[in-house]
Amino acid sequence: MKDYLIRCARVDDVDFIVETIIEAQKGSSNKSLFSLVYDLTVKESFNYIKIMLLEDVIGCDFSLSSFLVLERNNKVVASVNGWVEGSQGISSSILKANLFNYILPKKHLKKEQSLNKLFRELQFEFLNDTIQIGYAYVEKNSRGNNFIGILLNERINSLKSKNQKTTEVYIRLHGNNIKGLIAYKKIKFEIDSIKESLNKEILNYLPSNKSIQMKKKI
Repeated sequence: MKDYLIRCARVDDVDFIVETIIEAQKGSSNKSLFSLVYDLTVKESFNYIKIMLLEDVIGCDFSLSSFLVLERNNKVVASVNGWVEGSQGISSSILKANLFNYILPKKHLKKEQSLNKLFRELQFEFLNDTIQIGYAYVEKNSRGNNFIGILLNERINSLKSKNQKTTEVYIRLHGNNIKGLIAYKKIKFEIDSIKESLNKEILNYLPSNKSIQMKKKI
């Protein structure tokens, strides 16, 4: 008998979802990517991410409704998000950029714009009609139960049921995330592409100068 419940994220889950995004971006480091890139304090980052999630822009990774959560003993302990790229007729990158431009003050956007060229080397193109997995996180005390694998399967199946022509799922991780690489391989993801930056400055923001894209056929 299952001792957990999987459901769509609700407004009252938003603090855990913000934590998911911040911790997933850190990878195995203590670097808060959002704070560093947008020159924000940790508290400011938390508040701005929360505001953007509540805008619920469908079709990108900063959408509250794109998340599934796993609840155990009446407490949310894990979450995963995903969406079908281009399902709104606009790319997720444009939707996300528009959201950021709407919410974040211009002075903070300028910092990110100055770093665009630096991060471009590690960015992957998202193909239309593919499922994209953005963030996955399990709180420390609940790890070792395959909750990410369970949530991923649920998220993929639910998106596939609504988008029958979707045949591929993509997920990206930092190059030093060996545990994640092993875990995703166990659920049939394979390495699709690896990008590397030779610019050492990127390590001021990311835990690795490599980015790995993994793919799974469904």
